Amino acid sequence: MTTTIPHPSGAGTLALGTNEAAGALILHVPAELDGREIEISPGYDPTAARTPARVWPRHAGAARRYSAVYPDLAEGRWTVWRSAFVPAVTVTVPRGHITTSGLRRVPELCTFA
Repeated sequence: MTTTIPHPSGAGTLALGTNEAAGALILHVPAELDGREIEISPGYDPTAARTPARVWPRHAGAARRYSAVYPDLAEGRWTVWRSAFVPAVTVTVPRGHITTSGLRRVPELCTFA
């Protein structure tokens, strides 16, 4: 079975909505992670179901940033995973809002590709 991963939106655009029941996370990462998948899960439980997102370049004028986008997340604490059992960072996602966070160095995260 083949899974098709859609390409990112055009330069300077990102269609991302929120509602009263959900929020979203934009995770900025180093360029070295372009094309990789990064997993997150609710809370701190390493055995919880994980949500992957692929890292894409995001263009805004002459600037380029790399990020993974997680829409429609339940309100609460989310863990970005460094490895199967080691967290890289935790973030709080409030409902109705878009949260941004970032990782500064590649060694902070082992990606799942």
